[in-house]
Amino acid sequence: MNLSKLYELLESEINKDFKKSKVIDYKSPNEMIEHLDLEINDDAQGEEGLYKSIEKYLSGSVDTAHPLFSNQLWAGRNYPALISEFVTTLRNTSVYTYETAPAATIIETFMIDMLCKQMGYESGDGTFLTGSSNANLISLLVARNTLFPDIKSKGLSSLPELCFFVSEHSHYSFEKAANVLGFGEENVIKVKADKDHKMIPAELESSIKNALAIGKQPFYVCGTAGTTEVGAFDPLTELQSIARKYNLWFHTDGAWGGALIFSKKHKHLLKGIENSDSISWDAHKLMGIPLICSVILLKDNNQLLPAVCEQTSDYLFHEHEYDDLDLGKKSIQCGRRVDSLKLWLSFKYYGMKGYEQRIEKMISLANYLTNKVKSNPSFELLAPTTYCNVNFRFKPDGNFTQEVINNINLKARDEMYKEGIALFNYCYIEEKLSIRFILANPDVSTSDLDDILEVFLLKCKNQL
Repeated sequence: MNLSKLYELLESEINKDFKKSKVIDYKSPNEMIEHLDLEINDDAQGEEGLYKSIEKYLSGSVDTAHPLFSNQLWAGRNYPALISEFVTTLRNTSVYTYETAPAATIIETFMIDMLCKQMGYESGDGTFLTGSSNANLISLLVARNTLFPDIKSKGLSSLPELCFFVSEHSHYSFEKAANVLGFGEENVIKVKADKDHKMIPAELESSIKNALAIGKQPFYVCGTAGTTEVGAFDPLTELQSIARKYNLWFHTDGAWGGALIFSKKHKHLLKGIENSDSISWDAHKLMGIPLICSVILLKDNNQLLPAVCEQTSDYLFHEHEYDDLDLGKKSIQCGRRVDSLKLWLSFKYYGMKGYEQRIEKMISLANYLTNKVKSNPSFELLAPTTYCNVNFRFKPDGNFTQEVINNINLKARDEMYKEGIALFNYCYIEEKLSIRFILANPDVSTSDLDDILEVFLLKCKNQL
């Protein structure tokens, strides 16, 4: 196969002038179906057809590397990690045994140990997996099976009604995990947070007491380090103290905010994370690693393997001098991509200092945008900016209902998306539609932020 066409395509993407390109060339679903030419024919289309289809996919996709894409908790492009995705696929191995993936096994083992030590775990353990939704599920699995080891052989019927506690602003993955693990969604107890979206310790203790009073068995508490909506950090130390009082497992969901561990200036927001029993973290968010790159970390290195599965198959896991390096035994997956390579190569390329500078730049830009919003009487800041989430809205003068103001903001946001100008998300804070602007792309400039605010404001005012 001639790869020159591929190189041309990649160079075109890498050298793109974002000032002259859109975030998306918007198409309706029906238009997208026609654009992609989905039908598969009996006859091969060869290289020409292949590259034509690739170009259609790219032109029909949101350009998440564009500086004006601020829709999710990830953005931008990371070239050493991008290259590593190609290298990973070139070898196409699975990280379940040292025999089949020797280099990948050593790299993952090193990276898990490095991340554990960064978080404050001297003798920790962990594994790469398919996102923090999975990591949060595994933390519940390990907590349950460590505290109630008979469940592996006897099942849920051998236990009282288990329940666990998360913030009312926690990630929705906990309801999914409760469903998968058989706890039931009603046993996910949402604890009240304060006006800044931080879980209230006294409310946690009250919720635990209430659960005990009605015969439920609490076993787990999760503190959130960087909520999805506003980027709030729960008071981990205070929550841990209460969890310890009742002998409960304490997990920190650091999917979004865990990256602050690499910033000397801002890591104080993670105070107490080293005392967590487990931590989830997504490197594919603020670190800019291509999706997916996530880990679950455990403080005790003797818990993950027995909690997941000690029964293995001799056709895959053989007895040999390196069988302690067969990482598949600690994963609920069998086939598993080499996600550690792209993280390792990125650290090798940028260094610890490079990532520290990246994180501090993004927080600085979030503060810049916050100040721009606060200085403009047409805008209203809807939540304090602690991290890289900026929540605001256009608020017109006059007596407008909440519904009308919400619709003005939503319509302006949708117009900018469909015109390909910018893509940012929204959420609701106390029934107010909030523009949730995420700073995660290191290529964003202050002038980009000035431009996006100006266009958004104009589109809002045009509706009055």
